[in-house]
Amino acid sequence: MGRPQGNTEHLAEGGDPEAQFQMGLANACHGTLASFSHAAEWYQKAADQGHTLAQFNLGVMYWRGQGFGRDRERSRFWITRAAEAGDAGAQYMLGMTQNRTSLDEVAATAKESRIEAYKWLQLAAAQGYGEAPDGCDLVAMGMTVDGVKEGKRRASAFIARADLK
Repeated sequence: MGRPQGNTEHLAEGGDPEAQFQMGLANACHGTLASFSHAAEWYQKAADQGHTLAQFNLGVMYWRGQGFGRDRERSRFWITRAAEAGDAGAQYMLGMTQNRTSLDEVAATAKESRIEAYKWLQLAAAQGYGEAPDGCDLVAMGMTVDGVKEGKRRASAFIARADLK
């Protein structure tokens, strides 16, 4: 079913996380229910071994309900794990999600969500991630000066967790 053959598949079946990620990617590109299911299986194997892009892609698949039912909690788990390991795409998505969440929260928790959103977007922007600077500006408009300073402080104190890679 559209899976790459040869050395990549052999390496993936042998437990190589990069090959497992590549198998997931090859399957996900087909865009069918069956191929998403295969992609999720390969991404899960690579993600469990700390492959950051597999973690992010698995989180996105859970968010969209591709390959299995939509599960926002599992999505957030995998996207957060990838963000904490330093993946800029995951940091951007986590920041934007945190910001959207803050819009539905009471003032005290919304402030904390916006600070965290700003932190993650600052980290993504520092890596040159496309729309992250605009995301920072958007979030900052709903924050106090002290909130922005705290978000910047958290971003500058951030150290990617090597144990998650």
